[in-house]
Amino acid sequence: MLSYPNSQIGLIVQIAFFDSDSNELTSYKKGTLFERFTARLVEMSGYRNVQLRAKRSSLEYDIEATSSLHNRKLFGEAKAHEASMSGKEASAFVGKLLPLALSEGGVDGLFISTSPFTPEADDYLGSLRRAGTTVAGINLRTLAGDEIPSFLAERGIGIPEPHLREKVERETGLQAFDAWIIVAERGDFFVVSLGQNVMSTATEFSVFSLAGDWIAISDVEATRLSNQVSDLKELKLLAPQAPQERSGDDAQTLPTVVAGSGWFDYKFPSPPECFIGREAALIEIDKFLTEISGGSTTLRAAQVLSRSGVGKSSLLLKVAASDRGVAAVTVDGRNLRVPADLRLVAAELVELVNESSGSGISIPARQDDIREAFASVGRHLKSQNQLALLQIDQFEALLSRPPVFQAILDLLIACTSLNLPIVWIMARKNDLAATYDEGAAIDLLQMNQLSRPIRLDDFSPPEERALLSRLASELGAPVSQALAEALLTFSAGFPWLLKRVCAHVISMSREGVSQANLSRGGLRAEDLFSEDLAGLEEGDKALLKTLAANMPNTASELSRRLEGEVSVHRLTQNLNDFLGKKLLRLSGDVYDTYNDVFKAYLLTDRIPFQTRFVFRVTPGPAFALLSRIAEEGPMDMGDFITRVGGNATATYNKLRELRLLGFLDPQPGRVALSPEAAAALESDNLGDYLRRALRSNSLVGRLLDLIANEDSVSFDDISSLLQRELPHITASVTTWSSYASVMVNWVRYAGLLDVEGDRVRSKESVSDELLLHRAFTRGTFSAGTFLPSVRPSMVKSLLIYLHDGAKTGAEIRAEFGGRASASLIRDSQALGLVDDQSDRIELSAQGRAIVGNPEELSEKSVAMLCLGKPNISSLLSVAAEGPVSIEKQQAIVSRFGVANWTEGTWKWRLGILNSWVVASGQAKSGRAGIRLMV
Repeated sequence: MLSYPNSQIGLIVQIAFFDSDSNELTSYKKGTLFERFTARLVEMSGYRNVQLRAKRSSLEYDIEATSSLHNRKLFGEAKAHEASMSGKEASAFVGKLLPLALSEGGVDGLFISTSPFTPEADDYLGSLRRAGTTVAGINLRTLAGDEIPSFLAERGIGIPEPHLREKVERETGLQAFDAWIIVAERGDFFVVSLGQNVMSTATEFSVFSLAGDWIAISDVEATRLSNQVSDLKELKLLAPQAPQERSGDDAQTLPTVVAGSGWFDYKFPSPPECFIGREAALIEIDKFLTEISGGSTTLRAAQVLSRSGVGKSSLLLKVAASDRGVAAVTVDGRNLRVPADLRLVAAELVELVNESSGSGISIPARQDDIREAFASVGRHLKSQNQLALLQIDQFEALLSRPPVFQAILDLLIACTSLNLPIVWIMARKNDLAATYDEGAAIDLLQMNQLSRPIRLDDFSPPEERALLSRLASELGAPVSQALAEALLTFSAGFPWLLKRVCAHVISMSREGVSQANLSRGGLRAEDLFSEDLAGLEEGDKALLKTLAANMPNTASELSRRLEGEVSVHRLTQNLNDFLGKKLLRLSGDVYDTYNDVFKAYLLTDRIPFQTRFVFRVTPGPAFALLSRIAEEGPMDMGDFITRVGGNATATYNKLRELRLLGFLDPQPGRVALSPEAAAALESDNLGDYLRRALRSNSLVGRLLDLIANEDSVSFDDISSLLQRELPHITASVTTWSSYASVMVNWVRYAGLLDVEGDRVRSKESVSDELLLHRAFTRGTFSAGTFLPSVRPSMVKSLLIYLHDGAKTGAEIRAEFGGRASASLIRDSQALGLVDDQSDRIELSAQGRAIVGNPEELSEKSVAMLCLGKPNISSLLSVAAEGPVSIEKQQAIVSRFGVANWTEGTWKWRLGILNSWVVASGQAKSGRAGIRLMV
């Protein structure tokens, strides 16, 4: 057994456990190794008859033994937790010993823990020791944290830490960082982590016997060891025979949060000089720091909480660049992969404090040095009445890394208990759909109890306007009101999205697209993500989605996870390519998508936020274009506008509504049905598709929620709702009323609402009634085919109504009702009786000739105009031979095109058609069908 002078004792190492026969250290195996280790510690403490998991008076004790010297009973607890032992756990143990001490006439107590006590627990135990050697007959002893290695060293087991460190650094030529005593079935040994210098990360580890001799282990054992001891993950084994020369390229300092460039770099946080607003959050942080400086709060942490994409990272960079602390260390939590990484956080803090004040605080070389480094920094800052800030961005990444999370929690508890002027600011997403095990949930609760929540909200209207002002500077021209409203409505105060669409506008503007065309084209979230992925082949897109599901992570870990799926060469090539396209970002050695909004899109193929837009055109005129688009197929936008004729601006507005709802292919400058809309038409599911598209607009969702909470609502209620939802839009009362009316029109058109006067109610069941009154086909009919949707009497009434002059669409809807007006106009156009000028409807030359004297106009004179249509001529030819049933009529009409209507739709359409044939005076209708007049 080795022996060293007491002056050299003081081994500061950690305890870990290792199963050399498995890649994973199971809880059962760890428990078995820990029990054996505990028994050895108890026996070395002078006890025999060691029993583990003993039970006395309904209380369970981990340890029971008898003193070899005087037969005094020993009862103890043994813990192998990541977390430090709290004062509550220490006092609970003492409380369990009290009844035994009374019944036994005194007992020995032993608390064994692989993790140390918190400062609070140390104070409590110290108070007991100061009370005397025994408390109520209890002789209490602890072996916790570094007390265990010291205890072993006192008994000649293991080389003392100073000797080990000196020997390791001499033989490896590297800086020795943390050391562990590894407890294993085949014998215990030391592991030491190594790196270039005290300000760099550990890159390698080596294995030594308890006597300090270098040990060679196999690659398999090295892999298993790094898997089971969290701090060794991704470190390379340095074997005794390894060459001592190395380039040092692997050495890294802990990377900070990387800022973007300029006002519209949406892929990275805003640099401090391009920071907008957030005054409320900054004021809260200032207030919190003032309270700490003034001693009015014991808290030492704040959590900045928000959903993804609101600007937490930018806020931390802004705080770090201010004079709010004499030293501010800001790190990306995704880079804190093992507890040992926290040493670098402490090292950077110490270095900054030393540089700013000329103090000579020692930079920590081991994890166990961190608390002392913090205490030294704290004493110095108190003497200067100053604060230091430790900021951790992306803190939610640590919720899935319990060892790192617990190490931070322990340090926070220490800073809080010791009243140090070191403030932790953690930025954490609070929109994560995730669950954590019971231990993590309790830890998070404790973190919340030790910190001040600071909510970071979406942009306020002034903050939105500030960014649009920067956009105007970038464009070199004021942002038009129409485009500004479109941008602000679409982004809904979501900072990332507003910055993203501004970047899109800048990009389109550089390609020569005018503001008018940008606003009339409509903004779709899908286009923004398609723009990001433009230029990638399908295989690369699939790989990017696979990578996103495994990020954040290092290249080596990604390679391990995707082994067999992706070659190392292709992985390396694509990682570099995605970095070049700024689809990924690299912080230290950790890869991740450029932000979590983009990641959510990659993982789900869905937009991770609700889009919103105001409807400006009623559904009838917009949907009237669908059949034209379906018939004429894909074509250039300019050609389509020319072919449709009439008011080009009105046609653009109709196409905008269809595009925003997903009915049109999003390709710029092209008019074609989207595959989804074409499929809906083909499968007779247009109503369902329209309802889904409407519900994807969050403004429609708010409308439906409002109506669902009431029996009915007024149009004024809906107008007020829109004003609340769109605070950035300045409009007159009339304009708000128009927006409300048009939106209700769309939702009613989809069969979700009923309108009775000024009241809007939900329908008991959805209906496609209005859609069925439109000539939508799942195919096409030849030119000149007449398939009316209204009866001739209504067309006659329209002609008389227009006799005195053109009318607007709103006037026609008011006269004939919203349900029938669009069909009425379309059927009148099919007979050449009216011209639709988009903003007004007027009689055509033929219409004016037929009306002549309105008093002499009859339904027959109107209906006779249909006789020249080819499908009507064929129908009458067959009717000359006998009655024509509905089934025969369907067969005749089907000769002129394809329409996969339902049976009910066919019956309804042919019933309307029969009314025209009968009104013309050429046929009559009976039970057997229509037949010619004799």
